[in-house]
Amino acid sequence: MSNDTCPERPTGVIGVATSGIQDVSALLPLLGTEQCERHTTLALEKGLLYAAATPMSIFGSLGLVKAGFVVFWSSIDTRWFHGPTLLHDAGFTPAGLGALLTCRSKNERDLYTAEDKLQRILAKKRIHSVQVDHFSWESDLVLWNIRLIFATALLSSFGLLPYVFLITQTLSTRPFQTTWLYPIIRIVGCGTIAITIQIVLQLRLLDEAYSRIRFMAIDRYMKDKRIHIPAFWNSNHRSKNALKRLSTDSSLEEEGVKRGLGVWSPFEIPPDAGRILERKLTLDPGQAEMGPKLESGSPAPTHLLNPTFLLWVCQAFLLIGLGLTIVGYIGCFSVVQSSPRTDSQGPLIWLVCEALLAVLRTVLWASNPSWDDAKSPIVSEKIAAGGKNGGNGDSNSSYAINWMLDSVTADDMHAVIIGIDEFGSDSFPDLKSCVSDAKSVKSYLEATLLVPRDQVITLLNENATKERIIKELEALSQKASVAQDAPIIIYFATHSFMRATSKEITTYLVPHGAVTKPDPYLQQEAVQGAYIQYDTIRDILHDIADEKTENITLILDTCHAGSLGSRYRSHSDARMPSKMPPHHIQLKPEVNIAELEKLGITTRGDGSIAPHDVDVFHEDSSPVVLAGTSAWGQAFELPHSGGLFTKCLLGTLTDKKQNFKEMKYKTLMDETNRKMREEWEEFKKSSEWATLRCLADPERFCQKAEYTSNYENQLVFNGLLARRITDNDLKPFLKVKYSDL
Repeated sequence: MSNDTCPERPTGVIGVATSGIQDVSALLPLLGTEQCERHTTLALEKGLLYAAATPMSIFGSLGLVKAGFVVFWSSIDTRWFHGPTLLHDAGFTPAGLGALLTCRSKNERDLYTAEDKLQRILAKKRIHSVQVDHFSWESDLVLWNIRLIFATALLSSFGLLPYVFLITQTLSTRPFQTTWLYPIIRIVGCGTIAITIQIVLQLRLLDEAYSRIRFMAIDRYMKDKRIHIPAFWNSNHRSKNALKRLSTDSSLEEEGVKRGLGVWSPFEIPPDAGRILERKLTLDPGQAEMGPKLESGSPAPTHLLNPTFLLWVCQAFLLIGLGLTIVGYIGCFSVVQSSPRTDSQGPLIWLVCEALLAVLRTVLWASNPSWDDAKSPIVSEKIAAGGKNGGNGDSNSSYAINWMLDSVTADDMHAVIIGIDEFGSDSFPDLKSCVSDAKSVKSYLEATLLVPRDQVITLLNENATKERIIKELEALSQKASVAQDAPIIIYFATHSFMRATSKEITTYLVPHGAVTKPDPYLQQEAVQGAYIQYDTIRDILHDIADEKTENITLILDTCHAGSLGSRYRSHSDARMPSKMPPHHIQLKPEVNIAELEKLGITTRGDGSIAPHDVDVFHEDSSPVVLAGTSAWGQAFELPHSGGLFTKCLLGTLTDKKQNFKEMKYKTLMDETNRKMREEWEEFKKSSEWATLRCLADPERFCQKAEYTSNYENQLVFNGLLARRITDNDLKPFLKVKYSDL
């Protein structure tokens, strides 16, 4: 049959629907359709390339349309149209950040997932102020959006390449509106969807987050001041609804109070809002300054933008983008189908180019560079101890709350800190700085890592009895507040000693009030009853790991600290020599601890060391052990410096020169040992050291810390230091200043 009598290939909507789309439908998942839907809603969390690259190939258009439709629908939540609930009931599941704007249940008044997550993060905090950085040109958020727009425009332009040969060579006689118009419409539509999705999600999430923070601040303040709480004030219901009801409550007669408590947005904060809130809710005028303050972080005009209007504009653009993408998508296939039947080269080149663009888009996603990441929109900043006016003090440390509201913080961390200077018996001499070292560790946890105060148990001197220590450690495996996989830190600063039998060497921690002397000929049972065996600590930690978490860090600033969780053997046998009688391992003759003590250098042990024919190996254990000494080493207290190991360890953890985002345990301990050597060298230059003539080998007293080597490549505190903000360059949209409850 000749070409003249052969019917033409159907074109337009009907033709594409019946022949074009199904030709490639099986390949769409491989070419990124589903990934486009998911990645464009995760761009704020993973990087702008995840959204900017989606319009490159036509094979992501349908995924973008679905993502845009779901975000558009879920972003409408009014009295008459509850988008998230209706969307859920219709069977659509928002992806990425869109899932945060779904209700926890079918109840339309129930909390959004975003509110629930934020409430969990801030539950143990007393909010003093909420500072809002308006959309100023210095804002990290604004700069990220500008980069997003330019990156999307640049990458989208590659979407025209597949049509260059097709149109210029085979369809050159066709008018613009039947050729180039459709690819341009598709690219503009997809780019509009990719960009407006990010802005809509930002507006909705920040608005809900800000409302929840305000709700929590007012809720805590009313409870602290014992103010009558209205019946509609329910922490399980939407924050904005409760704030609206509060602003229109009949008991609030002053117009100014209604305006001050009204649901003003992050962009429209009345400058006197904080004072109005304090004046109305404070029973004692003298304490007004302690009330929650809702501040504007920008000195610019307080009515910079109307977020509701801005949201409407973005929703309108999103709707337009959906329409353009659908029309452009169908039109692009129409263009391909309209090529002459005698020329298959044009459609083939088009298909290959589109596939290559889809592959290139996947490569860009997989590269996942750090420069395209959106910085955290919310920062929780703890007020330093002694700060005045409920929030004007200096801040010690901050944590960034990421867009998914699941940031790692120290809110789940628990700690047990033990420091003993006074032992209440003649068995061991008192020490000088164990208590101060324990307090320094406690201060670091609360002020720098921001561990809630009620989750740090501190046992000092007479409170650190054997029974109390074991009770607090065992309680960690039973406490409801200790969440699964929560980080736990345990710190000891006390005396320690070793005893040997014919089969093994046992190490003991010395609690307060242990009146039984560790006599070499005393029965092993009597020693075990008075002191805390290292194996007992190890067994308790294993129980905690089985019941709660393996994320345990044990810090020991004691003599023989490296022997925890270990077994000992001679070089020639896995057991101690059978003829070796029970004894208390004694110091070598050339070592004179008494002479060191005359110079103010004390040891946190009985002065014993091990014979050279004994080796040590670590068995598998769940805790990360940071030991101030080796199994046979001494832990020293230098004059006026405290425990050498604790001082240098905290010095490393607070050293601003360190790269905490990449700090691993090996780096931490190597740097701590370096600092310890420097401290010891400085002491050797002192006049006190020059008078010391009792040491045959002074270098052996250079204390060296050890750690569980199989954790050397793990981030310190399971990456918690990496989340802590140590720079002042971050400009978050919301800064929450708080103190512990």
